Amino acid sequence: MDVRIRPAVREDAHFLAWVMQEAARSHLERGMWDLVFPGDEAERLGYLTALACTEPRSFCHHAGFWIAEADARPAAALSAYVPAQVGTPAFVQALRATLAAAGWSEARMRSLQEPFALFQSCTPDIPDDAWVLEWVAARPEFRRRGLVRALLEHTLETGRRAGHRTAVIGILIGNEPALRAYQKVGFRLCDERRRREFADRMGAPGTAQLRLELAAGQP
Repeated sequence: MDVRIRPAVREDAHFLAWVMQEAARSHLERGMWDLVFPGDEAERLGYLTALACTEPRSFCHHAGFWIAEADARPAAALSAYVPAQVGTPAFVQALRATLAAAGWSEARMRSLQEPFALFQSCTPDIPDDAWVLEWVAARPEFRRRGLVRALLEHTLETGRRAGHRTAVIGILIGNEPALRAYQKVGFRLCDERRRREFADRMGAPGTAQLRLELAAGQP
């Protein structure tokens, strides 16, 4: 299998939409995007495809993604970003622009405040200057073949060379395969948040955060 890691481009947006959906689902049948955009999957992926191309750039924009190609086919991807640059405020602006372009009313946009507030209430705080890894997923036929590890190692080294001191990644509590994969490249559990309402809505007790110090010589 010939593997190549490359930056994502606009033409990858539909694949990245699938990546964001699957990463959010984690080990469950549904995830954040299913809660935000319930119903038709094609419509949901359409919104996410548009979000991956919308300005201002957010942590969902294609420019922040790396793709692992297997035999010249996009097989896995993840995003990496600094919250101070493309974090929550930029995401809110980009999402609003995406939905306005799709004809959503202000009232319909306000209906999304509740599901996003639920996730925010169950997410540990992230330093504004952290190197955050997000939206990690691989196509089913390419799982357990080392692609995600290669992406993680590549992205961590990119952050290290850029001078970032701390890398952060989050998981839904109970996603043991992801936990093991992240621990293998040096991440360690540092925080978690649990809420009954989150568990009732999502099927997971909450979220956990892992960190890795990117000092020279670290894995």
